[in-house]
Amino acid sequence: MSLSEDAANHDSAPGEPRPAMVPARVLDVVVDLPASNPMVVLAEEGGAGRWLRFPVGWAEGQALAYALRNIASQRPLTHELFLSAMAAFGVSLEVVRITGRNGKTLLAEVVLSGPGGQRQLDCRPSDAVILATRASLEVPIVVSVGLLDELGEPAPGVPGEN
Repeated sequence: MSLSEDAANHDSAPGEPRPAMVPARVLDVVVDLPASNPMVVLAEEGGAGRWLRFPVGWAEGQALAYALRNIASQRPLTHELFLSAMAAFGVSLEVVRITGRNGKTLLAEVVLSGPGGQRQLDCRPSDAVILATRASLEVPIVVSVGLLDELGEPAPGVPGEN
């Protein structure tokens, strides 16, 4: 098992099982009017191919749009700065996990590895996805199966699902 696979399946606390997770990829960040915020669209890889959409702030939506389109900013954006600091200290982003929700708020965590070992940090899903998208190496994004069961939408064009 690779370090990334181990990090994707690692228990969050002793004795607490990790919810089942499936790989996902970022499709886009979109503005569907009349919505007031951009929406991140993640696609389940394999399985049912469901989409998970969630709102983000305008700054995060713009940062993700830049990252997805490989648009360089004149000065480092916050996520770029964070990745540069991580690299400077020998820390790498291993996996992004979208783990569940608390009310209307989605929950996420990133797993970092470095000289001090491996650590998991709570974060906003938007920040985690932007970091994964901006990272120089491919970083897996995984989503809780339960969350997809609850909030996932059929991908457009799936026969009998629309």
